[in-house]
Amino acid sequence: ADTSMAEQPGALHLYPPSRGRFAIPRDHFRFTSAAQFDLTYLSYDAFARDARSPVLFYAGNEGAVELFYNNSGALFTLASRLGARLLFAEHRYYGSSMPFGAASF
Repeated sequence: ADTSMAEQPGALHLYPPSRGRFAIPRDHFRFTSAAQFDLTYLSYDAFARDARSPVLFYAGNEGAVELFYNNSGALFTLASRLGARLLFAEHRYYGSSMPFGAASF
């Protein structure tokens, strides 16, 4: 069998992230509503040396955060060299970060 195109494990497998969600305002412009939604993030801190280690932040693209985490190998290489933490935030309206739940679309 030809293994040249064999599927390689991605970052989700090699560097299992911590997953979390935190509440943020739905409206970032008017501040007339206290409505919030949960934004999803993934983090990985095994490369961090101490509490003062740098943080490399990846601002989410148009898709589920797991897709970008899994395909961002260069960030993991850089984090290992810098002794840094990695933080990936999901873009709202993508993945599980839906400001209006099922009514978001």
